[in-house]
Amino acid sequence: MRQIKQLFDPRGLLNPGVLLNDDPQAHLKNLKPMPAAEDLVDRCIECGFCEPLCPSHQLTLSPRQRIVSWRELSRRAGAGESVTDLQADFAYFGLDTCAGCGLCSTACPVGIDTGALTRLLRGRGLGGAAQKMAHWTADNFGKVAALSRMGLSAGHLASSVVGQGLIGRLSGGAWKRGMPQAGKAPLPYRGSGDPVVYFPACGGRIFGANTRTEATLPDVIMALLVRAGCAPILPEGFDALCCGQMLESKGMAEPADAMAQTLTQALLKAADDGRGGYYPVIMDASTCSVRMQKKLAGSSLALLDFHEFAHDALLPRLHLVRQPGPVALHINCSVRRSASDAKLRRVLAACVLQIVEPSEVMCCGFGGDRGFAVPELNVHALRKLDAALPATCCEGVSTNRTCEIGLTAQSGRTYRSIAYLLEECSRAHAMNSC
Repeated sequence: MRQIKQLFDPRGLLNPGVLLNDDPQAHLKNLKPMPAAEDLVDRCIECGFCEPLCPSHQLTLSPRQRIVSWRELSRRAGAGESVTDLQADFAYFGLDTCAGCGLCSTACPVGIDTGALTRLLRGRGLGGAAQKMAHWTADNFGKVAALSRMGLSAGHLASSVVGQGLIGRLSGGAWKRGMPQAGKAPLPYRGSGDPVVYFPACGGRIFGANTRTEATLPDVIMALLVRAGCAPILPEGFDALCCGQMLESKGMAEPADAMAQTLTQALLKAADDGRGGYYPVIMDASTCSVRMQKKLAGSSLALLDFHEFAHDALLPRLHLVRQPGPVALHINCSVRRSASDAKLRRVLAACVLQIVEPSEVMCCGFGGDRGFAVPELNVHALRKLDAALPATCCEGVSTNRTCEIGLTAQSGRTYRSIAYLLEECSRAHAMNSC
C-alpha cells in the first residue's frame, strides 16, 4: 500500500498521515477537543445524524452545532475567558430558535435530546420576575386562558378593520394568516353511554375553530364520542387546568410540574369507576398527551391521545363513508417520538382515499409558542410544504392545534385536527349504541 501511495502521491499531499502514518503515537495526537459541558449532551460525538430532522438547521444552528457551541461556551467560562460575544449570539441562534421538538433524539445513536439542553439553559437564564410570572400562571391558569381568548377576539376585531396583513406586520409575524377564532369550553354531557374521561387541552380551548361557523375541537370530539355510544366526562374545573407543557418548554420546570400534578389529581378523580379501576382518559393534543403519559407512567390509569383512542375504540363503532381526498397529513413530533404514527395513518386511511404526506416535512417548527415568538422558525421549517402539496389538495390534518395554525399559515390550506374529518365521515351513519 505504501508503494502504491508513493506512486500516486509522491509528495504526500493527499490525506497525509490518515491511512498510513509512521508515527506510533499518532492515535494520541491531534484529538478533537470535546470538553465536558452538561451531562445531558456530554456523550455527543458530533456525528450530525440529527441535523436533517431539525427545523432550525440551515436557519440558525442544528442540534450538533448547539452542543458544539455550548461546549465552547463552557470551555471559555472554565478557562476564565470572556464569553460575552458568543453568549449573546447563542441566546438567539442556540436557544430562541430551538423548537424543543426532540426529533434529534430519534436519529441520535445515543438518544440525546438537544431540546432538553435548551429547556435547561432557558430555565437557568430566567430572572426573578419571570419565575414569579410562571408561578402566577400555574396558580391562575383559568384567567390566563380567558385573557388569551379575549386577545384573539381583539385581534380579529382589529384585523377586520385594518386588514390581516397589517396586523401581521405590526405583530412581527405573530398574527398568522388564517388565525383561528377564540375558543370556548365545551358543555358537559348528561346522557348515557360508556364512560370516557375527556380532557380538552388548553390549545383547543384557547384557539377555536378556523371560521365562525365551524365547531370547536372540543365540541367535535364530544359529538364523536356520543355518536360512538360513549358518555364523555369532563374533569372538574377543567377550564382552569393545564398539563404545564407551555411552561416546561420555557425551562420553568417547577411550576410546570405543579400544573401536571394538579391535572393528574383531577384526572384520577374523574376516571375513578368506584370499583377500584379507572375509565379510559383521552386528550386532544399530542404534545400534552405524551407529557401526561410520562407523568402517569406506572399508574393504572390509561391515557390515550385522541387518534390512538379513535383507532382502538371509535373506528369499530362508527360507520365511515370515505371521502375522495386528497388530504394532507402532518405527523407532528410527539406522534413520531411516541411511535403512534401508524395508528394515525390508519385512522386517516379509514376516512379518505387519497393521502398526501410530504416526505421532506418533519417538524413544523411551531414548537408551542415559537411560531408566534420566532415566526421565521416556522417559515423555514415549512419552506418545502407548499410545493409538496398538489393543487387539488385543499385541506390537511394533524393532532396539535398550534402545529395546525402554522401549517395553515404557511401552506394557505386549512389544517385541522383529524377529529374533524372523522366526524364528517361518520356524520350521516352514526351508531346509536356500542
